[in-house]
Amino acid sequence: DVERDGKSDYSGYTGRILPLAAIDWQMPFVSNQGSYHQVITPIVMAAWSPNGGNPDEISNEDSQSFEFDDINLFSHDRFGGLDRAEDGFRTSYGLEWGVYGPEGGYTSAMFGQSYRANANDTFSDGSGLEEHLSDYVGRVTVSPNQYLDLTYRYRLDNENFSARRNQVTATAGSMDTLRVNTTYVHFSDEAGSEEFDEREEFYFKAERQFSEFWSGMAYSRYDIDQSDPLEYGVGFVYEDECFIFDGRIRRTFYQDQDLGESDEFLFRLVFKMISKLSTSKFTNVCFLLAVILLMSSQPPAQAQSPVGVAAVVNDQPISIIDLVERIKLIAVSSNIQMTPEKSNEMAPQVLQQLINET
Repeated sequence: DVERDGKSDYSGYTGRILPLAAIDWQMPFVSNQGSYHQVITPIVMAAWSPNGGNPDEISNEDSQSFEFDDINLFSHDRFGGLDRAEDGFRTSYGLEWGVYGPEGGYTSAMFGQSYRANANDTFSDGSGLEEHLSDYVGRVTVSPNQYLDLTYRYRLDNENFSARRNQVTATAGSMDTLRVNTTYVHFSDEAGSEEFDEREEFYFKAERQFSEFWSGMAYSRYDIDQSDPLEYGVGFVYEDECFIFDGRIRRTFYQDQDLGESDEFLFRLVFKMISKLSTSKFTNVCFLLAVILLMSSQPPAQAQSPVGVAAVVNDQPISIIDLVERIKLIAVSSNIQMTPEKSNEMAPQVLQQLINET
C-alpha cells in the first residue's frame, strides 16, 4: 500500500513512461604558459521531460537520500534511483578552470548553478533544487603529484552564499607502501533531505598492494554529531587482466525502521571485458592500458582510434578516446616526450581529472 496525502492509500500496479531530450555543450580554451598549460571550460546542459513525471501512486523508496553537488550538476536526471524522475525544463551552467604541470600535477576548480522552469515539489526542501534557481555548487582540487590529492567540495545558498555543505577529502601515499584516504563531510540542517537532517561524518580508509594481484584495505565511518561509529570493516581485492574478485567483512551500526546493527560478509566477482559495475565509476584497466600503450608506441599515421569506455560516472560514460585525447593534449602543450611508461604513469591521474569534470 502506498500512502498518499489527501487521498486514500493506493494498492495495485502502475507505471511511467517519461521521454527525455537533452543537449550538452562545452568548449575548452587552452593557454600555454611555458611548461604549464591552463584550461578554461564553460559548460552548459539543457534537458526537457514532460511535467508530472512523478505520480503519487509510485512510492519513493530509492531516491530519498539525494545530494546535489558538482558531480551531478550536469546530469540529465539527478535522482540516483528509479522511484523519482526529474521532469520539466532545466538547464545547468558552470565554469571549470585548471592548470596542469609537466609532471602530471594539476590544480582545478569548478563553479556552477542550475535553473528549473518549474519550482514544484519534485525535490524536497533543503535539497538545493527546490526553487527555480538552485544553490551554487563547486569543487577545488589540488594534486601536486600522484602521491597527494586534496579536494574541497561545497554547496552555497543561492541568496546569501552561506555554506550548506562542506566536504574535504585528502588522499596521500602509494599503494606500494600505504595509501590513506580521509574525508570529512558536513551538511547543515537547511541542507537536509527527506530522509536525513544535519549530518557530520568522518571517513577513513587505508589500503596497500601486497603483491602484483593482491591488495588489502581497512576502513571506518564515524558520526561526529552523535559520537558513534557508523560502520567499519576490512577487505581484500584480487585483480588480474581478466577479472576482479574482492571480499569484505564489516560491522554496521545504522539505525532505521528496517535496519539495525549487523555483521556482514560481502563479495563481488567482475569480469572486466563483459561486465559493468553498478557503482559510479568503472575502469576497464586491462583494455585501457593496452590501448594507451598501443597509441604511444605507434607513429601517428598508424595509430588506430581506440573504442571502449574508460569509466562511467553517474551513468555518463568517459570513453577511452576522451582519455587518450586528453593525454595527448597535456603531452603536446607541456612538451612531454611520450613513452609507454609515461602514458601508463599519467593515465590514472588524467582519468581521475575526467571523472571529476563529469
